[in-house]
Amino acid sequence: MTTRKQEDSRTTNPEILPILTTKLYVPPVRANIVQRARLVQQIETGITSNNKLTLVSAPAGFGKTTLISDWGNETRMPIAWVSLDGGDNDLTRFLGYCIAALRTIKPNIGDASLELQQSPHPPPIETVLTTLVNELNEIQERFTLVLSGKGNLDTKSDQNKLD
Repeated sequence: MTTRKQEDSRTTNPEILPILTTKLYVPPVRANIVQRARLVQQIETGITSNNKLTLVSAPAGFGKTTLISDWGNETRMPIAWVSLDGGDNDLTRFLGYCIAALRTIKPNIGDASLELQQSPHPPPIETVLTTLVNELNEIQERFTLVLSGKGNLDTKSDQNKLD
């Protein structure tokens, strides 16, 4: 007989929970989009000029994903892409998807972090995150991690999972 806690760990464990690989692809750009060359160039400039974070923010339906996809299909920089949905509010699942996306750039990234998460007595999440950040710091090449969320992400109902 499994307990509720065991069931929850099985559904959020990145090695047990299958990764939906379609969430890891840069969405294709439709042929009939409105070209936004100036905005694409601003994104490229922001990302290639030693900025640590570039945030694209606008109301739903204003073309953020289309813009980033357009940039992503033009840039030479490696891109790790995660399309987020409401289920990704679970920190273990979120990290699993981020690591899966990062592995499209560097295949073994996150091994130590996943091992810590899957140990019989996982350490505090801060330890897992510190390990992942240290692994990311070892990557010499520049890359971009895109976290793309739909306008229907429910950030309030599961907020305590990310606290």
